[in-house]
This record gives sequence, structure tokens and C-alpha cells, in this order.
Amino acid sequence: MIAAMTDRSRLTFAIFASGLVLSVVFGARQSFGLFAESFATTRQIPLSSYALAIAVQNLLWGIAQPFAGAINDRRGPLPVIAVGALFYIAGLLIAANATTSLEVILGMGVLVGIGLAGTTQGVVLTALGKIATPANRNGVMGLAAAIGSIGMIVMVPLAQTQLAANGIAVSLSILAALIVLAAPAGILLRSKTPPSANRPDLIGAARQAFAEPGFILLTLGFFTCGFHLAFMVTHLPGYLALCSVQPHVAGTALALVGVFNAIGSFAVGWISDRVPPHRVLGWLYAGRAVAIALFFFLPKTEVGTYAFAGAMGLMWLSTIPPTNGVIARFFGMHNLGGLFGVTFFSHQIGSFLGAWAGGLAVDFAGNYDSIWVASIAMGLIASALNFSISLPDRPPAFSPA
Repeated sequence: MIAAMTDRSRLTFAIFASGLVLSVVFGARQSFGLFAESFATTRQIPLSSYALAIAVQNLLWGIAQPFAGAINDRRGPLPVIAVGALFYIAGLLIAANATTSLEVILGMGVLVGIGLAGTTQGVVLTALGKIATPANRNGVMGLAAAIGSIGMIVMVPLAQTQLAANGIAVSLSILAALIVLAAPAGILLRSKTPPSANRPDLIGAARQAFAEPGFILLTLGFFTCGFHLAFMVTHLPGYLALCSVQPHVAGTALALVGVFNAIGSFAVGWISDRVPPHRVLGWLYAGRAVAIALFFFLPKTEVGTYAFAGAMGLMWLSTIPPTNGVIARFFGMHNLGGLFGVTFFSHQIGSFLGAWAGGLAVDFAGNYDSIWVASIAMGLIASALNFSISLPDRPPAFSPA
């Protein structure tokens, strides 16, 4: 039946399949910051240990992503998404019943990190990009990312409600059950494009990529994206608590990130089909720096927090379509999954440091001030790096893009 689909219906189903996977996977991940205080108070697991678990999660996600992307390039997304979902589910269930720091690091860190590599944008959006046409590729990926934001809107309040009513075990188990929905969706993301005879393997493609200065600049800038996201997902609730902001504001703010991420992802994807994607990235990182600076230096209020969440939501995952767009412009589509994974490793080193540094800052300094200042500076640096990229006019001739 799938083979008999028209190109339009195939693309439509693929967009919604992508959105479903991203919605469930990122919706669960967006709620992880809500559990830090509960692990500390009910299971006596220190904040720094939970922060380390999230840091390990992000680092292993980054290490596994190039390999998941390369397998996706050669075998298709179905086995990658299915195996990734199993790792994710196992990690959540272990964390749900964890009583020691080591168990939290194993579940929430190691297993969820590997699971994310197989179920997130490095596999899902690159598989979708191979089904789309060059003219609408970035917009299609942006639309799928926008649909994926529904999970952030729905699952963060769900996790917060269940956490308050029933505790860690029930809340994480419900998130694990919802991940089951993601596993079958990869069947709708199989590309009709056959493997290319002149496509290098992952190591060869990476060697070729790092010979291009623009790819290096893109990869360095992506470090900042990871730092920003991991720090805020993990530590925004704790920061607001230190600022005496009511607890419900944190959950609402994280859900608002999802609402505005839907708008931003779709809009930025559409813009990236019409404006050089490296320039889009430059403005996104500059916008993040401004939003963070305003939030940090102005008084902390409920309205101000929601405004910050909305602004960051517009720029949250909207970096993904233009990042893929830059890679596709340089190297075409055949190794997009693997090369995005290579770039994403830099993103996840930033995520590792953003998650862990926040916990260390509180343990040693009692506040997050140094991390907010660093986030502003890194946003400005990433903006400058991306504006410095020089793109070719079109992808390589051998690429189907």
C-alpha cells in the first residue's frame, strides 16, 4: 500500500509520522527538568548527580548520533527508530525505579541518551528530507518539527500533574508508555532514493566535510545551541525557584516553549527555503543572546518568564532545518544523516556542559549567574560564526538534492 502512494500523499504521511515521533520523544525529554527536585527530596539523589545524568544523556546522544544517522542513510529509519525507542523506554523505566545516583545515570543518562539518537531529528528529519523536494525541503522539515512541538505542549503538563499526584515512578512510566507510539512510524519515512554508488562511508564523508571551513564554522556554532537547550530544560525550574517564582510557572513556561517552537520551526523552515540558511542561523543565535540577556538582567516575574519562554520557543528547535540546509548545500543529501550526526556531536558536547555546569554552579556558588552570562556570550559568538560561512550556489552535481 505504501508503495502505491502518490508522491504528495507519501510526503503528507511522512510529515505526520515525523511529527508523531518528535512529539512523543521531545515531549518526554522537555519534562526532565521537572524531576530534578523530586529526585533530590524523595530519593536523596543530589542535584549534581541528576545534572550529571542529563549531561551523560546528551553526550551519549551526540556520540551515538553519527552512527544512527549513517545506518539511517543506508538501511532506512525503521530499524533505527524502533531500536532507539526500546532504549528510551528501558531508560525511563530504570529511572522510574531508581534509588541511587548510579541507577539514575544508567537510566536517564546512558539508555535514554542512546535512545534519543535513534528517535530524534538526526534520523527523523533527515529521512523526511530525502522524501521532500529541494524546493520545499527546509519548509517540510520545519512543518514536521512544528507538529513535534505538540508533545511539548501536552506532555510537560501531563508529567508535572502526574509527578505532583503520583510521584516519579508513575510519571516516568506514563512517559515510557507513550514512547511506544513512536516505534512503528519509521515505516512511513522510507525514501525511494536508492543508495549512491559514489557515496563515501561515514568516516570518508566526515573527512570530506571537515575539509570545508564552512562545515567547521557550522559545527562550532551548533555547540551553543546544545548548551542553551540543555541548560534551560534541566535548570530553568530550579533557577525560577531560587528567584522565588511560583512552582507552576516553570511547567507552564516549558509548555510555552513547545507552543512557540511550533510557530518558530514552521516559520524558520519556510524562511530557510528562501533565505540562505547560514544567515538564518546567524540571526537565530543573535536573537537567543538578546532574549537571554533581557531575562537575566530584568526582574523575574511570571509574565516576564512566559515572555522569555515564548521568545526562546521561537528559536528552540528552529535551528535544525537551516542546519540541515547548510549541510545539504555543501554535500547533498546522500550522507545527510551521518553528517548531521557529526555536527550534532558538537551540539551534544555543549548540552553535556550546559546540563552539568548548571548543577555545579549551584552546588559551588549557590546560583546560576555565571552560566547565564556564558550563555549570552556564546550566542553572540555562534551568530558571528554562522554569518562567516560562505555557501556554494547549489549542492554537488552527484546529489539528488
